[in-house]
Amino acid sequence: TAINGSNIQIIMCGDSIMRTYETTYGADRCGWGQVLQNFFNSDVVVDNTISNGGRSSRSFYNESVRWPIVKQKLAANQSAGIPTFVFIQFAHNDEMEAGSGGHDYLTFARNNQNGTVAGTFYDYLERYIIETRALGGIPVLFTPFARNYVESGAVTEKGKHNIMDI
Repeated sequence: TAINGSNIQIIMCGDSIMRTYETTYGADRCGWGQVLQNFFNSDVVVDNTISNGGRSSRSFYNESVRWPIVKQKLAANQSAGIPTFVFIQFAHNDEMEAGSGGHDYLTFARNNQNGTVAGTFYDYLERYIIETRALGGIPVLFTPFARNYVESGAVTEKGKHNIMDI
């Protein structure tokens, strides 16, 4: 299916790598979603008002000011006939264990201890895809950045974890 015309919207869903930073954070802090609009003309509108630092695929989905708002925007755009892409990038914070730092993160387990995938990174990615499509949107998944831990010039065991290993 080809998308023609104007009024195309991109809704950004992600963590600190994607989010927009105010100048109070310093001139050198910027998520890639913050500059994405610069690569389009006025026919495309990038909405990066929902991404925020520290979000995992689970916490973003469950926060009332994140995924539910994306779904409201998708529904409104579907009614208005506005083609909408949902750019999704998580995993940077999903590798932390649940409850670490007081946040609701999850691990990169293929299955839970009971053998199901409910509540895993994969489960949430599937939810984003299914729910986006159900509301007329086009989901686009982006490869997450790897978290590197360097000690004395070398990547530590903790930093060797790779999303492709899961």
